[in-house]
Amino acid sequence: MNIAEIKVRAEQLLSESIEDTDAIDWVNDCIHEMGEKVWPEKNMSFVAEAGHVYILPNDFVSVIALTKDGRPYRRYIIRNDKLLFPDSGTYDLAYRSYFKRLESVEDEISLSPMYMLPMVKYLMSCQLVQNGEVEMSMKWESEFRQGISDLKSTVEYKNKPFRVKTNF
Repeated sequence: MNIAEIKVRAEQLLSESIEDTDAIDWVNDCIHEMGEKVWPEKNMSFVAEAGHVYILPNDFVSVIALTKDGRPYRRYIIRNDKLLFPDSGTYDLAYRSYFKRLESVEDEISLSPMYMLPMVKYLMSCQLVQNGEVEMSMKWESEFRQGISDLKSTVEYKNKPFRVKTNF
């Protein structure tokens, strides 16, 4: 899916036009609002020396997992976009990264199509705020947040389905 497809669906539901520049900004904001569950995962490997400081990638958000020689490792320190290891060794870092900022309505969004409807609702909400229709905007923003909440409870995590067990 791309921004143009999301924009067209929002325009159809609103029966009014949305500027391309607004659609681009609002989709970027929407991706940020959806939170870290939709942010891409990246990996990097390196051989580290004890006590040496390594600069984290520019798109680094948070650590998902860090292993040393294939085993979980937790003795690292992250401060000011720098990574420090007290031990030498070979490390594999899995981390969450920011989405690349979308610049054009033709830019592809690397998310599942199931996120399209909530994104449409977000654009509708933003357009309505711009029109001064705050009450209707709040309705669509609420539906956006509910849609994302529903998706997050059913989305697979690390390519494996998961369930939270509760006692009744």
